[in-house]
Amino acid sequence: GYTNLAWVLYMALLHLVPLAVSKLSVLVQISGGVLLMANLYVTARLADEVCGHQAPVTIGAVLLTALYLPLNTWALQGMEVSLLALVVTAAVWMVVRVRRRQTDLRWPLLLLAGSTLVRMDMMVPTLAVILFLVWEQRDRRSKVLLWGLGLLVLFLGIQTVFRVSYYGDWLPNTYYLKMTGYPVGERVERGAQVLVAMVGQAWVIPFLLPLAWLLFERSRVNLLLLWIFLSQCAYSVYVGGDVWEWYGGANRFVSLAIPVLMISVSYASWRFLGKTGGRRRRLLFGVAVAALVIVFNSRGDLSGISRVGLLEPPLHRVDNENMVRRAQLIERLTEPKASIAVTWAGIVPYLTDRPVVDLLGKNDRVIAHRPASRDARTGQLAEFLPGHTKWDYSYSLGKLKPDVVVQGWPAAGPGEPWLSSEYHRVPVERFLLHFRRNSLNVKWEYFRPAEGSQGSLPSEAALSAAGMSMASNRRVGF
Repeated sequence: GYTNLAWVLYMALLHLVPLAVSKLSVLVQISGGVLLMANLYVTARLADEVCGHQAPVTIGAVLLTALYLPLNTWALQGMEVSLLALVVTAAVWMVVRVRRRQTDLRWPLLLLAGSTLVRMDMMVPTLAVILFLVWEQRDRRSKVLLWGLGLLVLFLGIQTVFRVSYYGDWLPNTYYLKMTGYPVGERVERGAQVLVAMVGQAWVIPFLLPLAWLLFERSRVNLLLLWIFLSQCAYSVYVGGDVWEWYGGANRFVSLAIPVLMISVSYASWRFLGKTGGRRRRLLFGVAVAALVIVFNSRGDLSGISRVGLLEPPLHRVDNENMVRRAQLIERLTEPKASIAVTWAGIVPYLTDRPVVDLLGKNDRVIAHRPASRDARTGQLAEFLPGHTKWDYSYSLGKLKPDVVVQGWPAAGPGEPWLSSEYHRVPVERFLLHFRRNSLNVKWEYFRPAEGSQGSLPSEAALSAAGMSMASNRRVGF
């Protein structure tokens, strides 16, 4: 199935560009960069509306947004976050203008409802805006409900009809994978923990500034900004957070509302310096913005600041390189029809263009619909990690019988008895690969029996001819 239909279709269209597959991801990254810049323009326009065209506030909001590492990371890793952050910022800008009767309230509702085609959980900011307008636009309450809920039902209904007819499921595969088969309390507890960690990482103070401003000045505009941000935080808690929380900072769900939070933080900082003189106020505000950039990107060390300043390689660079190398090995050691089992169901299947067995179920409804699994090492219910709590090797390896097992999942155990009885364990370069015995889709000419051990190892000469080498001491294990 899918969770981000419009983004998938967009990336598919990029394949019409006459460019090597290995370079197409650059186009997605460029798209993310362009959308981030567009978001900065809209952030500036929204900040102008909020603060009454006070240049320092606008500049501060733009800088805080532009230099926020998590938002940039998600966008330039190829996620649809760049587009959705732009949608949220633009919709809030439209709503602020609606309050002053400068625009039709249908436009922000159409934009938000339509964005559920990009990712279905955009219904969260859509409902948040509908509720705000129902509360504030009392004379147009029925119109807000009619258009807001009507458009939301329309766009969600179109997807649902297609999904049921094509996939046979009412909800996305990842919904069943992440939201079912695990105790709700433990999922929400984990979501709360990662939210507290995000706030604590930034020393709490930046998040208190907008709240303090709201207490001292009952501004409905600031209330809207905070309402959108807190709605995304609540959603993140409900779904248990994201899988890559170790990055630090806002996850993919919270990052959508980071621009509106930064506007609120910038304006609150400016207002709290209101009693100081003009030039002195600007100087202190500049120092405050610089300090906020450091605080927001702090991860307990200077790595976040270094990456913002492009002094360190981007996150996941080494991991991505390893996955590309795995793909190259699989492409050379197997036939095009070989099926491969993975846990990272992205780079290797994409670059090899081979059938995939997804051990963690993102592309397998059988796995997604089963209960959460137990950790093979402890016997306890697997620790909640969104999208990484369900597996069944008796099904994935025993029934589907992939030709090559590229990766495994540590909590699932070593994959016994299937790996030991049905696969050759082959160390190649930094990796341990498992090839199904007697598979017609493996290029066995590259292999020879290993003396004193079970299974086979690649021939040094054959691997050298194919541009490969035996496993080194640095090995990325199963």
